[in-house]
Amino acid sequence: MKIPRIRWGTGCLLLLSGILHGQQVEIAKCTDLTPQQVKAKLDSAEQIVLMDVRTPEEYTSEVGHIPGAMLFPFRYLVQRFEEIEKIKDREIIVYCLSGGRSQRAAEFLASKGIAAKNMTGGMREWNRLGYPVSRENPENGTSSKKIQ
Repeated sequence: MKIPRIRWGTGCLLLLSGILHGQQVEIAKCTDLTPQQVKAKLDSAEQIVLMDVRTPEEYTSEVGHIPGAMLFPFRYLVQRFEEIEKIKDREIIVYCLSGGRSQRAAEFLASKGIAAKNMTGGMREWNRLGYPVSRENPENGTSSKKIQ
């Protein structure tokens, strides 16, 4: 079996976390969307799930988060995968501060059969474009919405 090459850093932590939890973790390709494309989807009232993979501190920081986004910190994706599986039939768009963590998260989800998309440029680009942000605390420290 050929082992896929991955970047060192948080991607390796996710891979190691999966191995330690007895799960096989593969890295797959994902689709990228620009912040403009994401904003257009929000403006057209498409039924999408915005998944913020930053830390709770980043989520409520001055940079803020996209209103309505769910907080799923990158380091807990493997442990919280069952929650994500409940929404896999909806379009999932993943973002972070600049696009690195969200790309790795979307690739992980894609490897598990979930068609998640990565928002390139992250919140830095979202803010640069002057799009709306929220700084509200997540309800339970892990998600700003209940998954239904």
